[in-house]
Amino acid sequence: MMKKLIVFIAVLLFTSAAAFSQLGTNAQKNWAIGVRLGDPTGLTLKKYFDKNAFEFVAGYAPYNSGYNYGNYYFNQNYNNNGYKYAGATNGPGIAFQFHYLRHFEIKPVEGLQWYVGGGFQFRNYFYTENYYDNSGYYHSQVANYVAAGIDVKGGAEYTFRQQPFTVFADLNFFTAIAEQFGFYPQYGIGGRYNFK
Repeated sequence: MMKKLIVFIAVLLFTSAAAFSQLGTNAQKNWAIGVRLGDPTGLTLKKYFDKNAFEFVAGYAPYNSGYNYGNYYFNQNYNNNGYKYAGATNGPGIAFQFHYLRHFEIKPVEGLQWYVGGGFQFRNYFYTENYYDNSGYYHSQVANYVAAGIDVKGGAEYTFRQQPFTVFADLNFFTAIAEQFGFYPQYGIGGRYNFK
């Protein structure tokens, strides 16, 4: 379902870019909306202020071994209550990011910039927890795990001169400070449609 939504949005953005290509050059961009692929995968919205920008990302947070939030926490919790923890099944996750970015020109390539900045991130993962009670009966229950913390971000973007379209690639370092401390690298690529 998520893949179909991303494909639909991408087609819509490319169609809009072609239809409104006469809006102007890259110097006239003010807002940009698009699709980001990576961690997280979803929608990206950017507001430009001369050499600065605010960026908001909302989307699907893929599970990988770096986000092993639940196992230690749940294992200790169940063992301390006399139950035997039997593992957890990882479910879907959602993520929200908000960043302040500073842009710098990469000369002599017109339209190419690199940027650095930071902000904060919120993630929510869903799990199915499995355990045995004191009588030996097997149980499963759905739980969620929240992670929130600080981001440090860097990347580059290229804005086409005669088309209101930007492509980008970035690397983000997420430091989770709640509910469990951790340091996680994230990456992404994508494109945005620029408009006033």
